[in-house]
Amino acid sequence: MTDGTGLSGFAAAHPERFFDVGIAEGHAVAMAAGMAKQGMLPVFAVYDSFLQRGYDMLMQDVSLDKLHVVFAVDRTGLVGADGETHHGCMDYLSQIPGMTVLCPASFAELRRMLRTALYDCTGPVAVRYPRGGEGAYRDDCGNAPVSVLRQGGDACILTCGILTEQALAAAEQLAQTHTAVRVVKLNRTAPLDMDAVCAALDTPLVFHPEVADEIRRYFDTVFHREMPACNLQQAYLPEGCTVFHNPVGTAPGCAFSAGGVTAVLLPGVPSECRYLAEHCLLPYLARRHGQVIRSHDLRIFGLTEPQVQELLSDLLRREDDLTLAPYAGTGEVSLHLSARAADEAACEARMAPLLAEVRQRLGGYLYGEDISGLEEAVFRLCRDRHLTLSAAESCTGGLIAKRLTDVSGASQIFLGGVVSYTNEVKNHVLGVPASLLEAYGAVSAPVARAMAVGVRVLTGSDLSLSVTGLAGPGGDDRDTPVGTVFTALSAPEGVFVRRLTLGGSRERIRVLSAHHAFDLLRRYLTDQMTEGE
Repeated sequence: MTDGTGLSGFAAAHPERFFDVGIAEGHAVAMAAGMAKQGMLPVFAVYDSFLQRGYDMLMQDVSLDKLHVVFAVDRTGLVGADGETHHGCMDYLSQIPGMTVLCPASFAELRRMLRTALYDCTGPVAVRYPRGGEGAYRDDCGNAPVSVLRQGGDACILTCGILTEQALAAAEQLAQTHTAVRVVKLNRTAPLDMDAVCAALDTPLVFHPEVADEIRRYFDTVFHREMPACNLQQAYLPEGCTVFHNPVGTAPGCAFSAGGVTAVLLPGVPSECRYLAEHCLLPYLARRHGQVIRSHDLRIFGLTEPQVQELLSDLLRREDDLTLAPYAGTGEVSLHLSARAADEAACEARMAPLLAEVRQRLGGYLYGEDISGLEEAVFRLCRDRHLTLSAAESCTGGLIAKRLTDVSGASQIFLGGVVSYTNEVKNHVLGVPASLLEAYGAVSAPVARAMAVGVRVLTGSDLSLSVTGLAGPGGDDRDTPVGTVFTALSAPEGVFVRRLTLGGSRERIRVLSAHHAFDLLRRYLTDQMTEGE
């Protein structure tokens, strides 16, 4: 696409240095990685939304080897006439380890940043720019990671790329109301230079010795080794900030006010970020605003996100004091319900009518509230009924046992499991008759039944689960379609089997198979068995 990328002139002048790979973005990224391996300096010009097709190659071929490949990323942001498939709105490049992301706001900055990407950077570099020409902003302030374009002490706008022009226009409009707004432009959005950002906000980074001591203790008690000197950098935080102390990792969080705004910094590790958000950030915000935020996470299995939205369309809302929103996971859906009020009791009272209506509409598809997943739901049901459980697994490879033992207290109900990946183990350990395997094959309802019965007898458990199926990518000698799975439950009343036809990757099929096994048990324990099981 020489015309679309603006490379017609380059292609004509340097035909030996120009390669058009067509609609094969993953191949182009891998090709660029190979060229970089050979000492060349490749530049891949590509639309932002299309580069997503090469995400795996970005990670595996470029990032892991820290290769110097330059990505000239066109059509970032909303692209108007090109249509929604061309919108480059996903911030995925900053997630690539080692990736430098530069965001010009004018032609002059684009030229400068391309030179910087080629000659001053190492590793993968992306220069992100929008569709079309430049606007009123035509300066070149791209020589530093962060630039202050306008001074002001009443408020602060942080901007980047094409939004720079709108930020400056907004600041000028506010100036007419005697509101002085500082405009800070991020020229490099990844890695974010905190020193530069804090300097632009007139808030220097200072050393916090108490944080350094906490990091040293964490290395001593958790890792049982001396803290590397580089980790001391984590103890430098904005002056005057409220420190969010981190007992589950090394990186602290913080909140600080500057330029009329409050900034919050949290660790990038998801588990640490979630912990500090829940235990530090939310109480901090509640104290500042004199209000409390309470929330509930509702877990749903057996419905897709569009089906949930259709059932609850009139209830989904995003208000200041009450929010109900769905989020899709692998094979299941979560609903996040939150309220803001003067205290926790008022929050619960605000949520109660909406929560009751959601429960009524979802019925048996709603399997839990404020729990980690289906495994915790069945753990609680078995524990409360003093029932023990075992598992026999084939295609899931121990995933059911793993998820159960991830739940604290699982030893109260889970006796053990068998990963019977071969017919020999199914036969010799679980007692599945060889004649049954020969007649029906390993991926069949009769074998799933026999596996469930066998592991229940072997362990002496009250209940047992089994899973056998084809997760792919290859098939079996009976031409069974990939994604065919049988899960079974053995109980005193008999054996119940659920046949599944699943799609997607090998990992997705395995995860969904475990989901269905837990759901089969859950519905049995709550008297909600579906027809045919």
